[in-house]
Amino acid sequence: MSNPLPFPLQRNPVNNEIVLPLRKHKNIVLTPTRQEDSAPLVEYFNDVRVYHWLASPPRPFLKGKLPKHAEELLGNLKALFDVALSQLEEVELGNSPTSRLYDGAPVGCIRELQEDGSDLLIGIIKIRRDNFGEHLHTDSTNWENKIKNEMENTKLERATDQDTKGSLAPSHHNKGIMTDAVDTLLQDWAVPHMAVRRVIVGAFSENIASIKMFEKNGFRRTRFIESYREVRGEMRNLQLLEREYDIEES
Repeated sequence: MSNPLPFPLQRNPVNNEIVLPLRKHKNIVLTPTRQEDSAPLVEYFNDVRVYHWLASPPRPFLKGKLPKHAEELLGNLKALFDVALSQLEEVELGNSPTSRLYDGAPVGCIRELQEDGSDLLIGIIKIRRDNFGEHLHTDSTNWENKIKNEMENTKLERATDQDTKGSLAPSHHNKGIMTDAVDTLLQDWAVPHMAVRRVIVGAFSENIASIKMFEKNGFRRTRFIESYREVRGEMRNLQLLEREYDIEES
């Protein structure tokens, strides 16, 4: 019986988990969330080499007590992935055409495969309908229309405006892993299976490594926003980048 999963998704024969192998790093895959993922997330979201470049994770990042930051993050990721996972289930059951388009990505936990058959959570990546609503349909930052623009984009049957975000454990920085993860998620999933046509990303302007990573993936710098927002008592500048995809790329 042929595999009904859209290429290049696979199923792990050991735990039946859906995996998306990275294009270049053959020992690294993207998977859905797992309940045990909170511990490694706590470890690296409390590392200054990670949280300094991110606006949203609280500091300190907590687990297993109120507030449960790790559990909340995992819950949000799971809800994001579950949309596409439920659609994949319909395809596998024969209740939906194999050529259908998906409303999201079913995977985004970056795992390194170990020699003993286990794996190690080393990061996360996600793609979703664009939440830079303050920059949509305007040449300047417009906070008043942020929610309105995001809601309009969400209601579109096929939203062309998407954004992607990710973070990686410091132990795996400077190895090209996130560059490969972004390339794989966009080229092997988002473009052919979600009909994504434009991706907008943002990085704090001092985060040269992330900006260069996106540029390696074909993104171009589109807008520099000075004093974009205050993060942990420091006013930060934002660099926006975009990439558009031709229909032929899918």
